[in-house]
Amino acid sequence: MVCFFISSCNKETSNNNSSTPPVATSNDSVLLWKFIELDTSYTTPRDTTSKTIYTYDNTKRVSQAQQYIYNNSGSITTSYLITFVYNGADTLPVKIFKQDLSTNKSDTTYLIYNSGGFVIKDSTLKGNVIGGSGAVKSMVINITVLNDSIRNSYLYYNTAGTLITKDSTSRFQVKSGTDIVQEKVYSGVFLPNVLKLDFAFDTKINPLYKVTIHYPYYWIDDQVYRAQPHNYTDATVYLGTVFRRHLKYAYKYRSDNLPTEAAVSNTDITMPPDVTKVKYYYTK
Repeated sequence: MVCFFISSCNKETSNNNSSTPPVATSNDSVLLWKFIELDTSYTTPRDTTSKTIYTYDNTKRVSQAQQYIYNNSGSITTSYLITFVYNGADTLPVKIFKQDLSTNKSDTTYLIYNSGGFVIKDSTLKGNVIGGSGAVKSMVINITVLNDSIRNSYLYYNTAGTLITKDSTSRFQVKSGTDIVQEKVYSGVFLPNVLKLDFAFDTKINPLYKVTIHYPYYWIDDQVYRAQPHNYTDATVYLGTVFRRHLKYAYKYRSDNLPTEAAVSNTDITMPPDVTKVKYYYTK
């Protein structure tokens, strides 16, 4: 059983005096329990930027995630409780509740999958929406996959159930096995330019993949850790032909090839270079 500590949640130490990865034994835990992001420009206890703690049901399906967001003073500013709902013995959640524990607002997302286990419809109903006819109460994403071409349509509805706006995005992918190594995004946000993303991976299992909802494309807001079965080693973003961002990943692994740490070097034309450290902790 995994316990959650909200009011007494302390920052994780970022002390890294040893360069030797922990050695796995035959009875080591393999389910991701805790995932922590650290800003290396600060020292403990101000370096933690986010922490996510996962719990599982008795069939090893992720049942809840608690996420804490910190400011650079070491205090929690926002916390979320995410609950995954399944139909019977299905292994893919059909519904997700996301509650903002700081404001008590909550969203409910309903998911439909294709035969490959990827989301093809995502419907989100926002709770506690206050506003006039322009306030978004719900959003529906319809996803069409044809070989390596993907099209999204986005529909936004107000509190009266009236469609207030819509948008669409097209993507074209290049894959290596199950991993996306290149994706081109055509969207009104970027046009007339094309957003191009290039990726490289190692051959080791990404433990976050098990606790992530799988969309058939790279999810830009996904913190560039979770979206693929294997671990990123490199990611580069271009808008048209102009370089925008580069991420370089360096991992420490246990002897069973599960990561214990990663250092992510970020070069972005909109901000100074930085390095984020992430830590992985496991449970049975």
